[in-house]
Amino acid sequence: MKRFPILALLLWVATMFYVGIFLFVGGFLLVRLEVSRSSSCGDLLTQGEKGGPEFCQGEPRFQRAVILIIDALKIDFARFDSQNTAPKPFENKLPVLEEVMSSQPTHSRLFSFRADPPTTTMQRIKGFTTGSLPTFIDVGNNFASSAILEDNLVHQLGQAGKRVVFMGDDTWESLFPKKFHRSLPFPSFNVKDLHTVDDGILQNLYPTMEGSDWDVLIAHFLGVDHCGHRFGPDHPAMADKLTQMDGVIRSVIGRLENDTLLVVMGDHGMTDTGDHGGESLKETDAALFLYSPAEIFPALGVEVEPEVVPQTDLVPTLALLLGIPIPYSSIGQVLLPLFPRDTQTAGVLDYLTQAEALWINSKQVNRFLETYSQMAKDIPPESLSLLRADFSRLSSEYHKASQTGLPTPPALVAALQGYLTAVRDTCRASWARFHPLKMVAGMVVLATACVLCLAVSELPAVLVEGGSLRVPLAVGAGLAGVVAALQLLNGGYMDVSWCLGAFALSSQLLFLWKLWCTRGSGGKGKAGRRSLLPQLTVPLLVLLLRCASLLSDSYVVAEGRVATFLLCSLGIYVPFCLNWDGLLLPVSHDPSKPPGVHPSPTLSPSTVRRESLTLLVCLGVLVGSLYLSLSFHGCREEQGACSPSAFLAPLSRVQDSRLRNLHYILSVASLAAWTYTLRRWLRHYGNLNCAGPAVFTARWLLPVASVCLALHWAVSSTPEESFRSLSELIGLALVVLPRAAYSLLGLGVALIWLDPLTVFLKPRQQHQSRGSVLPPRYRASTGISPQAELHHLIPQLYQRMRRSLEDGEPAGAAEEDGRPAVEAYGLGTVYSAPLVLQWGLLGLGLLMLHSEGMALSFLLLLLEAAALLHLHSSSTSLALLQGAHTGGFSVPWTSVLLWALAATQFFHATGHLPTFPSIQWGAAFVGFPKGHTGTLLPASLVTLNTFSAHILFAVGCPLLLFWPLVCEVRGGRRGRGLVTGEGEEGEDAVMEMRLREKPQQFSCALLQLAARYLFIHGAQVLASVFAAAILRRHLMVWKVFAPKLMFEASGFVVTSVFVLVGMAMVMRVDMAVGSWFKRLLPEQSRLPKTVRPLHYDLLIHPNLTSLNFSGTVQIQLEILQETSTVILHSKGLQISKVALLKSGRVHPLRVLHSLALEQVALLSDDISLDKGSQYVLQMEFAANLSDSFHGFYKSTYHTRDGDIRFLASTHFEPTHARTAFPCFDEPAFKANFSVRIRREARHITLSNMPKIKTVELANGLLEDVFDISVKMSTYLVAFIVSDFLSISKTSQHGVKISVYAVPEKIDQAGFALNAAVKLLDFYDDYFGIPYPLPKQDLAAIPDFQSGAMENWGLTTYREAGLLFNPQRSSASDKLGITKVIAHELAHQWFGNLVTMQWWNDLWLNEGFAKFMEFVSVNVTYPELQVAMEVDALSSSHPISTPVEDPAEIREMFDDVSYDKIGIIRYLRRYSYQNTINAHLWESLTNICQSDRLDEGRLGRDGFCSERPHSAASKWYMEDDLNVKAMMETWTLQEGFPMITVEVSGREVKLSQERYLKSADQSQNSGFLWQVPLTYITSHSSTVHRFLLKTKTDVLYLPEEVEWIKFNVDMSGYYTVHYDGRGWDSIITLLRLNHTALSSNDRASLINNVFQLVSIGKVPLDKALELSLYLSQETKIMPVMQGLSELVPLYKLMEKRDMEDIENQMKSYIVNIFRELIDHQSWSDSGSVSQRMLRSNLLLFACVRGHQPCIQTAGELFRKWRESDGNMSLPTDVSLAVYAVGARTPEGWDFLFEKYRQSFFSSTKRQIKVALSISPLPDKLQWLLEQSLEGGVLKAQDLPHVLIQVSRNPRGYKLAWDFLRANWDRLLKKFDLGSPTLASMVVGVTNQYSTREMLEEVQGFFRSLRKETGAGLRCIQQALESIEENIRWMDKNLPLLKAWLDKQGDNGSLHRTTGAGR
Repeated sequence: MKRFPILALLLWVATMFYVGIFLFVGGFLLVRLEVSRSSSCGDLLTQGEKGGPEFCQGEPRFQRAVILIIDALKIDFARFDSQNTAPKPFENKLPVLEEVMSSQPTHSRLFSFRADPPTTTMQRIKGFTTGSLPTFIDVGNNFASSAILEDNLVHQLGQAGKRVVFMGDDTWESLFPKKFHRSLPFPSFNVKDLHTVDDGILQNLYPTMEGSDWDVLIAHFLGVDHCGHRFGPDHPAMADKLTQMDGVIRSVIGRLENDTLLVVMGDHGMTDTGDHGGESLKETDAALFLYSPAEIFPALGVEVEPEVVPQTDLVPTLALLLGIPIPYSSIGQVLLPLFPRDTQTAGVLDYLTQAEALWINSKQVNRFLETYSQMAKDIPPESLSLLRADFSRLSSEYHKASQTGLPTPPALVAALQGYLTAVRDTCRASWARFHPLKMVAGMVVLATACVLCLAVSELPAVLVEGGSLRVPLAVGAGLAGVVAALQLLNGGYMDVSWCLGAFALSSQLLFLWKLWCTRGSGGKGKAGRRSLLPQLTVPLLVLLLRCASLLSDSYVVAEGRVATFLLCSLGIYVPFCLNWDGLLLPVSHDPSKPPGVHPSPTLSPSTVRRESLTLLVCLGVLVGSLYLSLSFHGCREEQGACSPSAFLAPLSRVQDSRLRNLHYILSVASLAAWTYTLRRWLRHYGNLNCAGPAVFTARWLLPVASVCLALHWAVSSTPEESFRSLSELIGLALVVLPRAAYSLLGLGVALIWLDPLTVFLKPRQQHQSRGSVLPPRYRASTGISPQAELHHLIPQLYQRMRRSLEDGEPAGAAEEDGRPAVEAYGLGTVYSAPLVLQWGLLGLGLLMLHSEGMALSFLLLLLEAAALLHLHSSSTSLALLQGAHTGGFSVPWTSVLLWALAATQFFHATGHLPTFPSIQWGAAFVGFPKGHTGTLLPASLVTLNTFSAHILFAVGCPLLLFWPLVCEVRGGRRGRGLVTGEGEEGEDAVMEMRLREKPQQFSCALLQLAARYLFIHGAQVLASVFAAAILRRHLMVWKVFAPKLMFEASGFVVTSVFVLVGMAMVMRVDMAVGSWFKRLLPEQSRLPKTVRPLHYDLLIHPNLTSLNFSGTVQIQLEILQETSTVILHSKGLQISKVALLKSGRVHPLRVLHSLALEQVALLSDDISLDKGSQYVLQMEFAANLSDSFHGFYKSTYHTRDGDIRFLASTHFEPTHARTAFPCFDEPAFKANFSVRIRREARHITLSNMPKIKTVELANGLLEDVFDISVKMSTYLVAFIVSDFLSISKTSQHGVKISVYAVPEKIDQAGFALNAAVKLLDFYDDYFGIPYPLPKQDLAAIPDFQSGAMENWGLTTYREAGLLFNPQRSSASDKLGITKVIAHELAHQWFGNLVTMQWWNDLWLNEGFAKFMEFVSVNVTYPELQVAMEVDALSSSHPISTPVEDPAEIREMFDDVSYDKIGIIRYLRRYSYQNTINAHLWESLTNICQSDRLDEGRLGRDGFCSERPHSAASKWYMEDDLNVKAMMETWTLQEGFPMITVEVSGREVKLSQERYLKSADQSQNSGFLWQVPLTYITSHSSTVHRFLLKTKTDVLYLPEEVEWIKFNVDMSGYYTVHYDGRGWDSIITLLRLNHTALSSNDRASLINNVFQLVSIGKVPLDKALELSLYLSQETKIMPVMQGLSELVPLYKLMEKRDMEDIENQMKSYIVNIFRELIDHQSWSDSGSVSQRMLRSNLLLFACVRGHQPCIQTAGELFRKWRESDGNMSLPTDVSLAVYAVGARTPEGWDFLFEKYRQSFFSSTKRQIKVALSISPLPDKLQWLLEQSLEGGVLKAQDLPHVLIQVSRNPRGYKLAWDFLRANWDRLLKKFDLGSPTLASMVVGVTNQYSTREMLEEVQGFFRSLRKETGAGLRCIQQALESIEENIRWMDKNLPLLKAWLDKQGDNGSLHRTTGAGR
């Protein structure tokens, strides 16, 4: 199944819709421009007018004001009706208002105070402080209010010096930050909290009023609003709140002074349910009560007073009454009754009159209008002209009237009022401004996205097979970049929306064009070319009509009922359509119709009738559920007398206790039914039988969460007054219970994602024939159909499953294997079970966010969904049974549309409506009754509540695909899986396993389903967009169409996200099922042992022009077990023409590929392969030559003329032969090979065997035919096509030995040829077994990753590992070449002649070859124990390690397998065979002589049991040496031992423990080795032996000694710790007489002491004291060991900022070797060891800045450079000279040019090292990049260059950044799991010593997936190395600094110039 491409495609499609929505909304819902100017006193009126600048300086009408804002104070709450004898809780509760107005009519007034919608708190505060209008989009800011930047009352009061004190709703604090003289905010978001804010105000209100430190006091009460939200207005709590407010108003009035104005106001109203946010009169009409102790109003009836006061009018009114300028953006109108008329008498004439107030008001509004119109240009010009003309006329009239001194005419006052009203109306109409171009762009993108969805749904197969998003995305991104650039160039800014639009539209159009061009790929000819769009069917017609109806406001208003009607009608259409097609009732089967994917057996009419009855019953359940769901609908304002469902209200609002209890019982019963139904379904299909996380979730978490939810409902519905004593406990429960439920449900979902499988494997014991032990048989109880085509993983498993069913064996019957069969319970519903469970958990969580009464609605949802699924399933089954199914797994449009309609229907059935007042804000406080600190969580909870229907149906969408399979009809009855919950066995049903059999169709069906579902919702969004655009000037646009658009768009976003979640869950299950199938076979990556290859006849034709190859292979097979399937390896090959040949007959075979296993299964339909028979398997294949260094790969080299030449070579070890030809690519499958290679005449070919002839072909090609090989494994096969030249010799034993190289370098092959001849003769004589082949070729390959490869008869090497030039190659080059040839030739016997059975015994190959490498070359120094460094890490594997995966096999080729060896004596016995390590110990057991290896001498366990014959082999007392027991302690456990030695007199106490650097010492337990110890003493140089077999032991010496030294000459693999005074005595010995010990022993002591420092056994200063003796040392082994231990110390410091101590350490090292360094000659004289010592010491000294060295090397480099590189440098000092030269850019460039020109490998190697240790960072970076590109620097050299740069203090960060940035390219080049990749990972990171770098390395490798390297052993080793470095530094750095300071004080340290480099 293609998982990521499908998810990526769906994500892209959804994103296209998001972009379209974003574009359209950006053009449709724009906020008006805010004018940033502020009013001032100077610009009120012109000079000379009353109210000019002196207005602010004069006495205002009021000095103070108290503004009491009672949130949601509806006008109905403020009115008093004395005739009402039975008032409701919200009526007649504010009598103080009526009393004051009756007793003081000229002091007070009550107005209806109308807010501008939206009636949300933030917008209302903004409205009545700025005097401007909110915009529709501002509703979104209610969750995240931001500071008000426009001019406002609070700002003007502050500017005027007024002290504004605020208390109450903390929203004001964010809107007016730092604007108040004093502020007392209280948390306001918790709508269930009725008292905190109000009580906080009351504690401060009266004391503040009684004080003098205030001018304006604002108190914002919230209790009434919260009471409405929680209980509604018709509740006793509302009466209490209003009564409290009545008391507050009375108290405030009593404290007022004559100069103070009281304003009591509501900011909005509320609906009958207590909500607000919309624009109904119930929500917009609040109360406004004004009062002053002084008279401010005219007598009642004198003037016509307004019935309704707009909220904007409060701003200019208060401003002028308080003597401050009107805020700049205000468009309100002064409230005239508060100002005296011109005709009124003295006493009030000192204040502004009505005319003056109106004139100031008009002038301010005109000024704003002019400013705004210049900025925004959105007010229609004609309207603007009329308004300007009106103002000009009014201005003239006013000035004339004012100049006469007469009262202002009433007509002028009315005209001024009319002007202000006209301006407000014009602004109100204009500020819904649109951006038509953006709206059109959004509609186009949305329409294209809909077409895209349709095309994807119609052609999923084309997309699954080859659809790629890369090109469309790249083109779209490019075009978006162009648009961005153009915007920046033209306007200097960038509008992201246009960039997104360009990206979306271009990528969609290109994708559709590509889809149009490839739409016929799935068929043949014209018949195969499908349309991009579907035919218009009834369901699509219904969708079209529904979308068209969205242009009707009546439809939108009644959408809930219409959706129910459509859903019901379409459900009835299903059986109607079936009956119309003759499928509802049984008919005779038409054999001519295609059977489809599902099996179509001829079933009885009763089966069809039963299925039809099921369908009709489901239809009835659907209709009943829909009818009942109507009881849960909410009501819109437009629906008039509609009453909302009683179930929508929380139980806490229900005052009747009996009704409340009844509702609670119904809710809990519904909750229990929900939980029981889900568990019963899972139990019914056998998905509750295993013990996995998903089953744990279903069994425990689901019911426990349900209990928590029920208890939460009980607590939250408890009336507060009933249990006041338990209020704290109730409050705690309101927090704990829902959060516990959240946690349980979240944990459940996480566990499902962690392991979604609910399958239980049950072994069924079968009868076994006596003595038979055979492999298991798998009977996955899914009835895999015999017709199934198996294009999937694990073909061998499926074959076993199929055979078990095809054989028709009864339960308990035994196959010939006699092993138990396996039943898989719940496998038939493996996909749907976790989906259903996740769906149920989400449903519970969403239910918790609703009121308790919605539990019944959610239960109806469950019934409705089940009915729809069964309706779909039954209709599919009836079409199938009647032979009308069209094939595939496609879900029809009808079912998808029904599912989408159900989401809309359930949206309304939970009381939701596409209006803002219907948002259920209470969801934000479930589990958070005290509110939130942020806004993200509450917004998320409200979103989940609002779109719960969309979420559930989106997540459950994949069930439409699975349900027909779950309910498939087999054998005349409905198959419900094999097993019921009680374990009763039914008939096998394939069910959902059909999808696994056809992964391609599975992927197509899943993609098609998701695309169709997204299209339906996307079409609804598009329709809403069109409606909003077309009707944007419609009267109902902001009330109906705009909210509908917002809800539809938000619903689509939520739907698309959860569709992706549902699809991702399916893919997660698919991954888990694949892993589960793999686990069923313990050796899943190993080939079955049913067949064995005997002979390969291989023809291969590489084309070095097109760089590809083709070939044929015939494999002679022997059948070991009867089978119909042949499984072998193939990777990256195009296989064709596969056939089986037997007795002249050709049997075609089908090919099934398993990419994960790198295998192919070849299946035969007409022949069974009989045991003991032989067949010939024939196939053709083709592929490209590999770009890596494995398989059959291409290589290049440059000629002297600069031409590039190509060649092709092979490297098959360990698992790459399968990439060159189909084969049985495991070591155990040995066979003979006949190879033929086709070539051009200009090339030669090489293979394992000699060429016997060349055949000329008709096309001018030549075909070389090679002799039949000996029996060998596939990884040893080799062939080369090249233009190499060769030189040859014949060995003493008659073997022709040749060395091949590129023509320009063949003159460097002489040394290798001579060495190979000598070594091959040595091995012939040493083993006593003649080399079995007639020739041995050694080929130097220009591109070669590893050092060499032991292909039998044709060993291949790096050029540097084979080519030697006496004048230019160093002594170490000669030694290295000799060793590598010795190693590979040793493999011709050990590895080729005798081969390990499997790769976990790789050490059998490499250990012996490594051992013989040293024996044969007779090196004068033994190799240091490099293996210890790797094996000490806890990630190190034991020598023999279980490995299966090819990447694991490749990683086995590390230093552990190469450096741990055994003594080999079994070649003769196992020639041409495969072995395991037990065979080695059998041959090594000390009583089994090599000449008497007969079966009769072996004991019952296969090992010799006689007494030993040789006394020399006795190690311990008189015990026998049991080689097998001893060696298993070394090969089967990881690490190596540390031996602790403590001498006490003659007694030597010995103990052993595992040597481990890890901080986790728990890994030390349980390890025990049998350790053969050797030792010498101060009194005896004779080597003594002792076998330590226990944890502790005691060794007795004949006499007391001064010192004892164990592990003589480093002959054992163990570290020694000399406890007590042991190390002191050794240090003394070394200081006084170091030559008393051999150089190897001295080296081992240096190694041991520093290793022991690492694990804390020895303090660092003691190890450094030991190192002081090195100033006397002259031998290479101790010197090199000393350098290898001391240099890493300052290397660790280089990675930290500690230059001083770093330089101290460098100086110390140079100092102790100074004398030895200065005595080195700059020549090539001396022995090999002396020359190697010289080379290393001089390089070290020059790099460390030792001045004499630098001077000499610099002078040599200058002369060499002046000679243009022609001067001959001594080879042993060349590297030091080059290193000094590379310090300058000029020298570096010169060296690189010489590297490019050189044809000598040794020279190139030295220059390459010098370039990589240069201190020039830019050169280092360039060097890395060039190495990766593989031009002048070969890519094979990159690992070495990278590691060298990482050790460079100027380059270690560059190396790490390079490794990270190019990780994917490195994987492709060097292969996952290869030793080369491991060396880079460890080499780059092993000197890091800071926690910052550790975190960086961990973070990168944690981000990898398994297929990109996660889990590789080398990563673990790298991290352990860094952790060890950090521990070492933390512990030892103070010691080191103190010791170095001490040495400095003693004069032992002398700073060396340049030592810091």
